Amino acid sequence: MTQGADGQRESDLLDLPNVGPVLERSLREVGIETPEHLRSVGARETFVRIRATVDSGACLHMLYGLEGAVRGVPDKLLPDDVKQGLRDFCRSLDAERLPVRGGNVERGNGEPAGGGDS
Repeated sequence: MTQGADGQRESDLLDLPNVGPVLERSLREVGIETPEHLRSVGARETFVRIRATVDSGACLHMLYGLEGAVRGVPDKLLPDDVKQGLRDFCRSLDAERLPVRGGNVERGNGEPAGGGDS
């Protein structure tokens, strides 16, 4: 636990279930400093931030861990319907990633991104 500016004790991220040193570092890199902040931002938005700026390979298991941390439970105890929703969310993020061919990023329709005729 750390002490806040107002002299009261704040919970530390490492006190949360599923949060070890590596995830804690990632959370801090995206501006999440306290469990309260993580809960206010939410697991999904935090996961998107981590994937966008810290770890582009962040996987579903990290998302489960974040959701468990937000809820205060080990990720293995998340209800099946919650896990299914997280799987669907993760798949939707993966589907948004654009394929890369020959060094050119393409739109979802197979045309090169960037507009204009070549």
